Amino acid sequence: YDASRGGRLTGLLGWDVTSFLLSCGLCYLLMYEDTTHLQPEGLPASSPNVENVLGDVFHWEGHVAIFWARVFYAMLSFPFVIFLIPGLSSVLTHTTPTGYNRNGLCVPFMLRP
Repeated sequence: YDASRGGRLTGLLGWDVTSFLLSCGLCYLLMYEDTTHLQPEGLPASSPNVENVLGDVFHWEGHVAIFWARVFYAMLSFPFVIFLIPGLSSVLTHTTPTGYNRNGLCVPFMLRP
């Protein structure tokens, strides 16, 4: 391992891991809020355990929490938009597009004529 080589994408990897952990935290927070009824006009507050909070995944409230966590994660992935610019992705990552042919061999990517 040579620490002086590469490392240009390390910051983006750290950003992605942090974004993922934040979105997981948001998902848990939203499910906890729904389970404990912390909304202002909701039922009286209760003190559930972790099993009750994570059991919310199978109800519509859990699905809503997962949806908003995914939206939050998608918004935090904005720095990766630069890789969608045609031609810039190969310059930044120093890779060439490849694909598999009918025999299962990895070959350079070519559009069909």
